[in-house]
Amino acid sequence: MILWIRRLPKTSLLLLWLTYGVFGWYWSAAVVEPGEGGWWSLALWPSLVLGSLILAAVMTGPLRILRSLALQWLASDMRSFGTTIVAAFLGVFLVGQMTLVTNLLILFSAMGLARLDLQTHRFNEWTAFWVLGSVALLGLTLGGFSHWSWAQVLAQGPILRIPWI
Repeated sequence: MILWIRRLPKTSLLLLWLTYGVFGWYWSAAVVEPGEGGWWSLALWPSLVLGSLILAAVMTGPLRILRSLALQWLASDMRSFGTTIVAAFLGVFLVGQMTLVTNLLILFSAMGLARLDLQTHRFNEWTAFWVLGSVALLGLTLGGFSHWSWAQVLAQGPILRIPWI
């Protein structure tokens, strides 16, 4: 069991963990303020977890399966036209949300680097999926929890009280 843990590419997985940690901090700071937040702030975290797992699955899934699914979807002219229209609207939306796009590109590149390192070290798809997914979820959770705990500390008042000031 310990042999495959020693073979893990530590540098790229550390980079992936740090990237998802910063991403968790960023989204926690954007959504959760002390004493605020509604139902949508609770719905955001499961969607981030699901998105992280989907990204890990897309990165580790065999390309021929993805290619065959895309070709089956685009076999009809009507679906091709609808996909083109939706992609155009999505492109316009993403140009308007450039900060979100840059954050997602950083996540994609960190996940891609870790996936390439895992592939170089000859890990199969399932092992790579579980390693990438667990490192990403651990970083996302740690980043979100660290921001939440920091916000709780700041909500209590000054950290260091100097009596003469």
